[in-house]
Amino acid sequence: MKWIRRLLPWLAPGITLLLVWQWGQWQRDIPAWDWQTGPGLAPPPPPEFGPPPEAEPVGWLQVQLRSGDGRPAEGALVALLEPEPTVSRADQEGKLRLPLWKEGNYHLLAYFPGHELLRLRGSAGEQVLVLNFEVLDSLEIPPWQPPVEHRRGLELLCADGQVLAGALVVAKKREDSASTWQQGLSWVTISDPHGYAEFPNLPEGKFQVQAYAPGMPPAPPWMLAEWTWNPQESPQPARHSVAAVHLKLIGLPPGEVLEGRRAVEGGALPLRHIGDEGEVSFPPLPPGRYRFLTRDRYLELSLESGSREAHFSTAKIRSGEDGMGGE
Repeated sequence: MKWIRRLLPWLAPGITLLLVWQWGQWQRDIPAWDWQTGPGLAPPPPPEFGPPPEAEPVGWLQVQLRSGDGRPAEGALVALLEPEPTVSRADQEGKLRLPLWKEGNYHLLAYFPGHELLRLRGSAGEQVLVLNFEVLDSLEIPPWQPPVEHRRGLELLCADGQVLAGALVVAKKREDSASTWQQGLSWVTISDPHGYAEFPNLPEGKFQVQAYAPGMPPAPPWMLAEWTWNPQESPQPARHSVAAVHLKLIGLPPGEVLEGRRAVEGGALPLRHIGDEGEVSFPPLPPGRYRFLTRDRYLELSLESGSREAHFSTAKIRSGEDGMGGE
C-alpha cells in the first residue's frame, strides 16, 4: 500500500484532466435551454430584407430626367417607394435605371435642386419614362426695413426755470368727433433728469396731457398741469412750463416722523423720517394749502409757485383733532 501512496501525487493531475474531459462530453448531450422557446429550441433567425443576394430583378424602370430649361438633369435623385424601396442618381445624360424586384405599380419621387419635387405613379413597361422638372417660382422677399418710430416728446420746466424731472406724464388721445377725451386710450411716460418726457410711436392727432408731481400717483390732488397738445403742429421737443413748489422744511425735531397733506381729499403725502440735520426737502408739489405734523406740533402753509423754505419753529402745539379747511 505504501507504493500506491507514493504514486498518487503523480497520478492526480491525469485523473483530474480525464474527469474534466468526461464532464464536457456529458454536457454536449444536454440540449441548450432558451428562456423564450424552451430547452433545445433556438430562436428563429431574423428575417432578411430586400431581394436575395443571387436574385434577379423582374424588370427595370428606365427614367430620363430633364431640367426646367430642357437640359439633362445630371445628379437628380430618384427614390422608388413601391413596389420595393430603391434609390438612384441620374448620370451625365440625365438617365438612370431602377431595378424592380416585385411586380406591380411603381411609386417614385424625383428631386433636382431649384425645381419642383416630382411624384409619379404608374405601371412599369419597356419604354423609357421621361420626367421634366419645373423650375421653382422665385420668392421675392423685400429687404428688411426697421420700423419707423414717430418719436414725440415734451420738455417740462417749472415756472422758476428749473427742470421738472421724474414727473409722471399722461397723454390721452381725442377723436375729432368726440366731445370728451377717450377713457383707457392713454400713453404714459416719466420725464428724465433733463425734464424730457418722450412718447415713442405716438400716433397723429390731438392729445390731452396731464403732468403729475414726481413720486405721486396720477390723482387730482397731485396734478401739476393739464393742456392740449398736437405734436404735428408744435416743434420737437415742445416746451411747457408748469406751476410747482420746491419746498424745504428746516428746524424739524430729529428722529421723528413727519406727516404732510394737502387741504383736499386724498392729498396725503408719504411719511418722511426726519434725519439728524432736522431738514426735509420735497419734490415739486402743486401750489395750495398744506399741513405738516410731527408727534406734538403742526405747521400750516399756503404755498405758491416757486422755491420756499419754511422753519418749523413757528409750528403750533397739537391739541385734540386739529382740522384744516379746504382750499
